Amino acid sequence: MRNDGSASHDFADPQFVRQICKEAYRIAAQFKPVYFSIGNEVNTVYEWLGERTFNDLVSLERKLYAAVKEASPKTKVIVVISYNQLVDLPGPPRFHLIEKLDGAYDLFGVTTYPWRKCATPKNLLDDYYRRLSKYTNKLIAFTEIGWSSDTAQGGSEDEQVEYLLRFLEITKGMQLEFVNWAFLHDLLEPSVTGFIVQRTHLGLGLRRYDGLPKKVWVYFRIL
Repeated sequence: MRNDGSASHDFADPQFVRQICKEAYRIAAQFKPVYFSIGNEVNTVYEWLGERTFNDLVSLERKLYAAVKEASPKTKVIVVISYNQLVDLPGPPRFHLIEKLDGAYDLFGVTTYPWRKCATPKNLLDDYYRRLSKYTNKLIAFTEIGWSSDTAQGGSEDEQVEYLLRFLEITKGMQLEFVNWAFLHDLLEPSVTGFIVQRTHLGLGLRRYDGLPKKVWVYFRIL
């Protein structure tokens, strides 16, 4: 839904478009940020609300891009997709959605949690992420990567290390702007009862919830 508290799914509403573009312009003009994300995991809209609503969102993203660049030309605008939703859902991969977003971003953002479908990091194909280069010529920004160490979900600290090393191996040669690991600290189980923060978020941290480092923390610090 929209982020104006209306619970509306209408991204083409002229009043909403004017309001959110004005707000984006104001923020960009005031702070001149290095990066400005104008949509997180936007392909969720395609999966939940269909192609027509997604096309309206794409049109809005382009307007937001123009507003930010007018206020702060040097700011790098990011649109983020969920890679899991792009490649893991039933049916063919939705790579065509990337092409629809052309003209709405300077950096193509990606969130990725492959452990949900992939048994071990070693099973990740060499071109698992490199396929992206066929659909965008912009730099890639991995805004969220992660592998769970939660044993109840089949994860482990060793697999977290294996994933980080495998990630570095299969993204070698890609034009990357930055890579963010999703969580610094693990979440406590009682905190994962909401719609956004779910049980699948357990064990994703580089460190335990009490701050003690996990095995992957050592490798990440070296980077």
